[in-house]
Amino acid sequence: SIAMTKLLQNKRGMNAKISTPWGDGELTTKLLGQFNISNCLATLAVMHIMGVSLDLALPILARLDTVPGRMQCIRGRGQPLVVVDYAHTPDALEHALLALREHTPGKLWCVFGCGGGRDKGKRAKMGQIAERYSDQLIITNDNPRQEAPESIVADIVKGLLCGWAAEIELDRGAAIAHAITCADAADIILIAGKGHEQYQQIGDQRIPFSDVEHVKAQMNHVQ
Repeated sequence: SIAMTKLLQNKRGMNAKISTPWGDGELTTKLLGQFNISNCLATLAVMHIMGVSLDLALPILARLDTVPGRMQCIRGRGQPLVVVDYAHTPDALEHALLALREHTPGKLWCVFGCGGGRDKGKRAKMGQIAERYSDQLIITNDNPRQEAPESIVADIVKGLLCGWAAEIELDRGAAIAHAITCADAADIILIAGKGHEQYQQIGDQRIPFSDVEHVKAQMNHVQ
């Protein structure tokens, strides 16, 4: 069996000391979240079965990158780490924030909204989760569709213990820019809800929009 004997988590990723039947070693990955360490260990076991040596397997795992929009990390020199994730349900948002907390030496930011014309019952719950597990919260638009964005935000705010503690910026691009500008280099910012999506659905229109591209543009702007 493969056992992890020590785990270090930081903004750069994770480093795990592992013990295996075919030797001990260090597993380094730029992926975030302990669930990804479990995935790496499972992959390592399969590679061993296929005849790949530990010395060859560990460097391969170190090069693994994220799937677009799934805990996707965007890094800049002297800037906060920004993570773009598709989390758009209460459970997914909670798991993302809890995973990132283990990597955060500074403050954990959360920028998110809820879609219009969908399950209204989750909005207050997601607001509650975001407030509980983040240090700085910005509520914004996420595909409002036919609903008034202000109405969606009001539903989210109902779940907050301290509504005044959350910032509200309906312009999602501006919300992302504000978080990156205000966060410190030791902070992590979770941009949740859209992930890989390339549009913002407002009314009947699908307007081109990418969380990842907005993050990159803002990071380049503040360098």
